[in-house]
Amino acid sequence: MAEPQGTEREKRFEEPQAASPSSLSLQLRLLLGASIALTLGAWGLLMLRFQGAAAVALGGGLAVFGAVRAVQSRRKPPARGLVLRGRKLLFDDASGEPLQLVASLEERFGVTMLANRARSRAALAITSSRSVFFVGAQVDRGELPRCRAALASAFTVASDERALEPVGPDGLPLQLTGAGLVKLYEGLLQLDPGCIRRFFLTDVRGDRVVLDHRVLSVGSHTFDLDAKLDWRGSLFQEVGLGGIMIYQATQVRQGGHDLVFVSLMPALFSPTNPGDLASEDTLLERAAQRDLSLLRDSSGDPPPVERRVAIDRVFMLPLRAALQAASRRRDSGAHRPVA
Repeated sequence: MAEPQGTEREKRFEEPQAASPSSLSLQLRLLLGASIALTLGAWGLLMLRFQGAAAVALGGGLAVFGAVRAVQSRRKPPARGLVLRGRKLLFDDASGEPLQLVASLEERFGVTMLANRARSRAALAITSSRSVFFVGAQVDRGELPRCRAALASAFTVASDERALEPVGPDGLPLQLTGAGLVKLYEGLLQLDPGCIRRFFLTDVRGDRVVLDHRVLSVGSHTFDLDAKLDWRGSLFQEVGLGGIMIYQATQVRQGGHDLVFVSLMPALFSPTNPGDLASEDTLLERAAQRDLSLLRDSSGDPPPVERRVAIDRVFMLPLRAALQAASRRRDSGAHRPVA
């Protein structure tokens, strides 16, 4: 769906570009152009008796050309990116074509911040009843002060997780700067402060899976996270087409409802390295340890297929975090396992 250009106030979030020539580089180019002008102008005067004004015109023309090229070199080429216009998130492919709608924010939507353990790469998952859209970012060390709070709230995923390498509607990677991603995150929070406690998914059967603050629903089944509820995490193995597959499971039981959310087990988080952003920041490292604690599961038997709800594995941690927070609200942190 194409969205026409408008006059409504908007915010732009562009991909990083190569640095434009510095003012010193520009001055050197202008000096070179002037030198060419003087040299060719003098040469033109010497040749005036033979060639007339043609040589002078050539020298002046080359000087103007050099100056114009120097000024043009300062202009940044169009950049791909996103535009937040009102309650629409649009994609700009830098081709000059009309912007493309990637997320409608007029209805309820969810925002989930993801990052690798090093906090050098991050992504936003923007979900609604209509779509799931990912946008990523590479975070430079100089951006850490601006991004620190948002990265601390991110759910940790493996560095090779595909969610950290999203592509735009044009099929090319879509990576903002770290500061740009945080700016987009803050813009979405301004539209709906509750979006960070919400996601919208679809399982393999086509049932809607929605976490909306203190309500978790799967199709027609609804779990009240403020009421008595039992949950536990586990691991199980099954033989698939590619061999033995390891799955993580989160069983949720309340009243007559008993479902098991399943996903492929994510890769283990790699240890931090000296160059990682999180290695020197205790707040970011605590965030990674918080998420690791939610993945420490015991082995169990495969759950019955009819009770399984398959979801994308990057949303398993947000689900468990919501269940854990609900448990703490109810009983001051006591974890009530499923029998």
